[in-house]
Amino acid sequence: MEAHRKRNDKTAMMMMIAVTFLIACGSGFAQFEYIVMALSKAIINGDVSLFIANTALGSRPVTIDEAAIREFAANNS
Repeated sequence: MEAHRKRNDKTAMMMMIAVTFLIACGSGFAQFEYIVMALSKAIINGDVSLFIANTALGSRPVTIDEAAIREFAANNS
């Protein structure tokens, strides 16, 4: 086993780096999701926000007619 010690150390180091990278990516995606939701609430001032993702026209927020939605909800509840 002494002959394989250096190779085993390299393998263990590569596994540790790979696992650390996966954990960092996962936390990065969770942070990105939180930031997008927080900015959406701050910019559009609502819990629900819609965006049209169109590379030709650019991404833009979609406005929702709140009065019509409230009226529909009131009449159908």
